[in-house]
Amino acid sequence: MKFNSKISILLKFILITFFSILSVGNANGQSALSIGGIVKDGNGEPLPGTTVFLSGTKLISSTDRNGRYLFKNLLPGSYLIVAKFIGFDRANYSVNVVDEAIVQNFILKEMAQQLQQVVITGDAHWEEHYQEFKKRFLGSTPNAGSCRIINKEVLHFRMEKGKNIITATADDFLEIINDALGYKIKYLLDEFKFDSNTGILSYQGYPSFEELKARDSKQEIVWRKNRYNAYTGSIYNFIQSLYDHNSDRQGFRIYSSDYDINSPLDDEGYEKRITIDAKPVILDSIVRDGDDNFKVLTFKKSLFIVFVNDRETFNYKNSGYMLRRPYGSSIDSGEYSMISLLDNDVLIDSRGNYNPPGALVLKGHMAWEHIADLTPLDSKISKP
Repeated sequence: MKFNSKISILLKFILITFFSILSVGNANGQSALSIGGIVKDGNGEPLPGTTVFLSGTKLISSTDRNGRYLFKNLLPGSYLIVAKFIGFDRANYSVNVVDEAIVQNFILKEMAQQLQQVVITGDAHWEEHYQEFKKRFLGSTPNAGSCRIINKEVLHFRMEKGKNIITATADDFLEIINDALGYKIKYLLDEFKFDSNTGILSYQGYPSFEELKARDSKQEIVWRKNRYNAYTGSIYNFIQSLYDHNSDRQGFRIYSSDYDINSPLDDEGYEKRITIDAKPVILDSIVRDGDDNFKVLTFKKSLFIVFVNDRETFNYKNSGYMLRRPYGSSIDSGEYSMISLLDNDVLIDSRGNYNPPGALVLKGHMAWEHIADLTPLDSKISKP
């Protein structure tokens, strides 16, 4: 289980796969738990100063002089721990925190010598590639306009010969300032690829969040409002509403559809118009109880979701992500999304996370939001 921002996108036929860390809050307030261990090199020597973090959260630290790290006061759940040290391959482990402290040690392998000695030659098209990367990686929502990558020099681009495919790598964490939400994101990029011929985009990595310090109370209020707006209507908000059995009260209308994610595009390059069942889905038919911390999401048909508390914006309508109104329907106006299930059973929790990773395929509004609209998994987003 891991929090990878891994996304597969076809701009006209959009398939988005979200990978998320399953971080479960216990409503009964069980005793706080911890994850700790030692980071060593291949010779068994401690690696002080190694960056260790829980992906998708605000929890990040450096190992001490003995190579030790510790994260305390955790809630039960599954966490992805990532360790990175310059000159060594990054490593990650998924651990389940239930009723006792977890000890997770790392042995980092030194990078192959040839990789360390790679010389990046000048790229006459670097700025052009960077602008394309920024557009695809951050997204095109209003929040994306308030994001900036402050160390873009760590990025390297390659255009595959004979193909219009851009790939990107990074020497270190990408550092992103999100002035709209009040976060600094350190993003450890694993891969990025964009094919301009097909419109297919994929990227994956590990984000760590740090809250920015507001200039004044007015900016703090703006940030709280923007975080709430980014969260509401999102896939995580929807999953949380399923868990709490209050989707309708939170503004979601759910319909069943025979839509096939592998359907060919129509003559105009769009997906064929969707047909949905007239009656909304009954929640008990797609969500069943699991244990104290999890429930199970299961459905065979696709789900067409209408979030009625917001309306589709001009930016969204011109982004290439928009779903057309279903045939013959009298559904409410709002933000339209489509969810298809790739696994028979998906575990969901009270914070809106789900497992296994990649179990859901999204289209429409929920697929539109990228890095610029991410919020930490360990933060409670409430109405300002």
